[in-house]
Amino acid sequence: MLIRLCIGLILGLSLYSCNHKAPDALSGQVVSVVNDEELSKATVTVMKGNRVVAKTVTDENGYFEVPGLPTGTYDVIAEKKGFGLMKIGSMTLKKGNEVTTHFMLIPVS
Repeated sequence: MLIRLCIGLILGLSLYSCNHKAPDALSGQVVSVVNDEELSKATVTVMKGNRVVAKTVTDENGYFEVPGLPTGTYDVIAEKKGFGLMKIGSMTLKKGNEVTTHFMLIPVS
């Protein structure tokens, strides 16, 4: 059941590109899957292959932004103590666009 939930969440994530205030940026929010609680101080890591290209921490409302990324395809990982990590692979960022995503982390005991 939990595996189905995880797969459903990953497949159900919405990604979109649009021209917003922060071009060439990756942004989004990290929340708990249980009650949609915003997760502050979650770590968001941007990877290109096996190389970390950026790392940031969410604000008090669970939001993050990684500006100034070059055009390319990235894997993005969100994690927080007490929760399982979530990885979204192959997110493509094009020049002048912002990619926004939503991470839903599952509490672990």
